[in-house]
Amino acid sequence: MVLAVLLFLTGACTVTELPTPTPVPTAQATPTSPPQTATPSPAVTPIATVVPSPTRTPLPTATPSPTPTPIPTPTPVPTSTPTPTPTPAYSIANVQAATVRVMAGEKRGSGIIVDSDGSILTLSSIVAKGGPLTVLLPSGQLADARLVGLDERVGVAQLKVEQSGLSTVILAESGAALLGSPVTALGYAEVSPGQAVVTATRGFVSALLPDPSLGGILAITDAPAIEGLLGGPLVDASFKVVGLIVTPGSGGRTRALLTSSFLSSLPQLKLGARYYRPTPLTSFPPNEGEIAPFPHVFLKGSVTINGRPAPNGTPIVAKVQDYVSSEVKTKDGGYSLLVVQVPYRSYAGKPIEFYVDGFRVEKTVNYAGDTLQPLDLAVTIPTG
Repeated sequence: MVLAVLLFLTGACTVTELPTPTPVPTAQATPTSPPQTATPSPAVTPIATVVPSPTRTPLPTATPSPTPTPIPTPTPVPTSTPTPTPTPAYSIANVQAATVRVMAGEKRGSGIIVDSDGSILTLSSIVAKGGPLTVLLPSGQLADARLVGLDERVGVAQLKVEQSGLSTVILAESGAALLGSPVTALGYAEVSPGQAVVTATRGFVSALLPDPSLGGILAITDAPAIEGLLGGPLVDASFKVVGLIVTPGSGGRTRALLTSSFLSSLPQLKLGARYYRPTPLTSFPPNEGEIAPFPHVFLKGSVTINGRPAPNGTPIVAKVQDYVSSEVKTKDGGYSLLVVQVPYRSYAGKPIEFYVDGFRVEKTVNYAGDTLQPLDLAVTIPTG
């Protein structure tokens, strides 16, 4: 019994000791929970995901930007294509389609269409005598024409027909390189009374000389001269018009006034300018028993164009019927000593016309010999 009690007591003691081991609750093996916290450690890995910053490297892939450099802008290649378009057959046909016959009274000649609106260029000698103007167009149609502009200093005139959509020529700007080059002269040659057809004659330019009677340059060729081609075009190897055919030269060879002689005055001619050449008294035949009266002298005067003083060097001439005075030029907005010396007394009392830079002044004065007179001149010149 005592033994049983002892055993019971010892067993109880041991039981009380048991609590001591309880501190071992290393079963706070809650540390087992740390493994759970260990799992969040991979959550740190998302920080590593920030590393995608290197993905910026694709920026260099922007280098393909040079790809726009595709210089395939070689669009200029098509620009070269127009050059082959001027085939000889087309070009000469174009010149023929812009060559006309000019009839002024009894005078006959040729001309060229320089503007599709009906502007025609010919020689002033063809239209100088006046009379009704008629033009035979390449289509075979006859059209009335009027004189628009005149430049007797170089010998050209501009006409106008009321037509549109006409073929035109191309005017060369210079003939300096023509010497020794092949050329073709075109114009209307009369094949029977009242009938004319476009005819061509060919040759080479043998010389370029100043025109002794006009203010331009002549191309002397060995192309045979044909009647009726007067005023027609002289064209080079590219079929540009390099001149207008004038009188035949020695030996019946064709001569032409180079376009460079009159190209600069064409805009003024289209606006209606008329430039006259002075006519010296010696050019008038003597009239038996009649002597020239004393001159009418205009001492000085101001000159205005469209209300403003005329620029220095503006040409002024006076005209009485077929007489034209010598030219004077403006200086400091005025002129001095414009002398009008007519050839015959029959000109007395006739109106004197004044031309400033080719345009007629509205004011006229009747001719009276032995007169000294100041006179201001004002002119309106159309623009554009």
